[in-house]
Amino acid sequence: MDVKEQNNGDWGDLLLTSQQVADILHISLRTLQNYRDDGRLNYIRISPRIIRYFPQDVIALIQKSHCSTWRKDNCARLLKVCRVSPELD
Repeated sequence: MDVKEQNNGDWGDLLLTSQQVADILHISLRTLQNYRDDGRLNYIRISPRIIRYFPQDVIALIQKSHCSTWRKDNCARLLKVCRVSPELD
């Protein structure tokens, strides 16, 4: 399954890309990699270069982090905005 099929198929509605997660968390891709390496964020490796994340895992990370209350209260909105943004596809 290539990236386009994954993003447009059944999985595409469920999974987030690394760039989308980094944007939601306001962190760099390198920091996101550190989160994966440290076990702070669960992920799925579709192929050696394609990694995806379930939204509920991102929300769980935000909920247990020390980030602002505003971000915790707006998890669903942040995910929706990130998924709709065409520049992130």
